[in-house]
Amino acid sequence: MSLFDFAFNKPACRQNITLLNALEIGMVKKFLTGKDGVKQINVRMLAHSDAYMMAINEAIQEQLGLSFVEKRKLTMADGSV
Repeated sequence: MSLFDFAFNKPACRQNITLLNALEIGMVKKFLTGKDGVKQINVRMLAHSDAYMMAINEAIQEQLGLSFVEKRKLTMADGSV
């Protein structure tokens, strides 16, 4: 089912995406741990072809074992922050 991003009027859709812990992938590449040690989660997210950044909530951050990097305020399509 396609949705539309009304801010840009370009098609966007929900996709099943697998998120992985990149630090753990690096450890696998250096043979410091096995592939079974890489945390991953499958999520259904809104995907947009012009997107260059993705936000995740705290629950996903905890499940992947990711450290906090930064917090940003975003302006939504309806103008809310």
